[in-house]
Amino acid sequence: MRRCCCCVSVHWGAACLGLLGVLLAALELAVLVPFLMNDESFNPIEEHLNSVLYVMESLLEESGTTEDAKKDAIALIQSWLWMLLLIEACLAVLYAIVAALMTLGVGVKRRPLMLPYLIVQMLLIVVFVLSGLVTCVALFFVNIIMGTIAVGVWCIATFLMLYFWVAVQKAYKELGNRDYMYVPTPVKPIYNPRDGGGAHYHHQLTGPSAPHQFQLE
Repeated sequence: MRRCCCCVSVHWGAACLGLLGVLLAALELAVLVPFLMNDESFNPIEEHLNSVLYVMESLLEESGTTEDAKKDAIALIQSWLWMLLLIEACLAVLYAIVAALMTLGVGVKRRPLMLPYLIVQMLLIVVFVLSGLVTCVALFFVNIIMGTIAVGVWCIATFLMLYFWVAVQKAYKELGNRDYMYVPTPVKPIYNPRDGGGAHYHHQLTGPSAPHQFQLE
């Protein structure tokens, strides 16, 4: 696999994925930080929080949850929301750092800088697959149509994440192959005493094997 997305090399693809990761992390932080800092001028999470909680209450009600259990679940979410978003912000910063290091590693051809991205991305894939599977199963109990849509989105997202991870891993391996590539050196001609020309050529390349002696008259 030397090409990513059919026409772009894996090195350019890895660099673009790193830049995309930095951009997505920056956008996520732009939304999370105002909520954590309790900014009143720009706070989209706080503005849409009531709507999100209402949707969750509706889903719990459709699944047959009792009124007390529904209130307890919403209260638990509200009490842990700030801490969960703080953890998410820290993860976004970490992801931005490893994505930037990966892009830098591709640019300067240093494989160790790409390794943290591969490790973190694989951990994210594992967490996404497991959490998505649990979410899809839970949505099937609430609504079959929503569960089917969730399964489709989960499969497509999982495939894309694995494909992009493989592209970066191939770029990582190719940089390693270039580091250990063998460069042949020219071989000196073999000296043959029976060949006068060869001996003269060998004498010009390597110099005389013994010092010249001059007789004095």
